[in-house]
Amino acid sequence: MSDEDQTFHMKKYIRFIVPLAFLVPLIGGLMVIKVRMDAAQRTPEMIFIEDLYKNYFNLKNQTEPVVDLKPFFSKEFQKLWEESTRLCQEKAAGEVCGWDSEGNILLDAQEVDSELTYDTAEVRVVRFQEGFFEATFNVFPNDLQGNKKKPQHDRRIRFWIKQEDNKWVIDNIAYVYPNTVEDARAKMKEDQEIYGKK
Repeated sequence: MSDEDQTFHMKKYIRFIVPLAFLVPLIGGLMVIKVRMDAAQRTPEMIFIEDLYKNYFNLKNQTEPVVDLKPFFSKEFQKLWEESTRLCQEKAAGEVCGWDSEGNILLDAQEVDSELTYDTAEVRVVRFQEGFFEATFNVFPNDLQGNKKKPQHDRRIRFWIKQEDNKWVIDNIAYVYPNTVEDARAKMKEDQEIYGKK
């Protein structure tokens, strides 16, 4: 190859390498910006829900089976909850009554993987709108169909969050299913209408 040909190819190589040299740090910078934006998009309410699940799993593994979750709810919700519990005990003995009567209220399940943790459940929290969030996870992550988690073990739980006495609390909770959404406040109201007249 002549000196002239070598010079030509070198110029082509430089034309390609120089833009690439500027592009690499730009891509890296954009990735850092995205990570920072993702972190910034995690609101205090989202962190509250994430921490609730993290702490719950830690306590659950230490103090199974009893973990008192009432302090994480608003005073109004706790009052409704207590009234609903009293009503179900007095008027619905032997019947399925109460929004919290059919399983773990944070996991929406009666049974879960015995080694379930925050990380293996892959808890994710998203924000729908102000004060309204949804947590998703899987309660049997090791029960696979092929290489995928079985969708029947997926959970979607919605939270209405507000501040009360300078702390975040849950003001309502709902469970999302393929064809319906079961709202805790609505369920307590329904029980009141059914059993309150007995």
